[in-house]
Amino acid sequence: MTPRIGAQPSLTLRRVSVADEFEAGDILIVDWRDTFANEANKRRPAVIVSRSELAGLETVLLVPIAGETSAKVRNAFVTLSPTAENGCTKTSYALAHLVTATSVDRITEMPGTRIEPTQLAELRRQIAFCVDAYQ
Repeated sequence: MTPRIGAQPSLTLRRVSVADEFEAGDILIVDWRDTFANEANKRRPAVIVSRSELAGLETVLLVPIAGETSAKVRNAFVTLSPTAENGCTKTSYALAHLVTATSVDRITEMPGTRIEPTQLAELRRQIAFCVDAYQ
């Protein structure tokens, strides 16, 4: 069963191929079902945070999205309120502390939704905080 992230029942999901182009801020459905404990471990939506200049690689940098407040870590998440643009049906959280390089083969669907540019900038700032990239 495909996770529902779409706010509209008419949202069309499609299979992804390696030739598809992704942009930072796009929300995709990713299959992480064979991971270890404490990693994203099911099919779930995720936000692409890779730079556009890295498009075409076999991997993308992704941040999982969760709807459970227990998944949040202080100073390491961005709140996504439901909008037509992001397709969330409830308040959800982009979990910056779980940023990961993921094979495009794990991307199963592209619902055509995305986060706002300000949310992407905040998410990237949170990732920088998590990896102590501030000088």
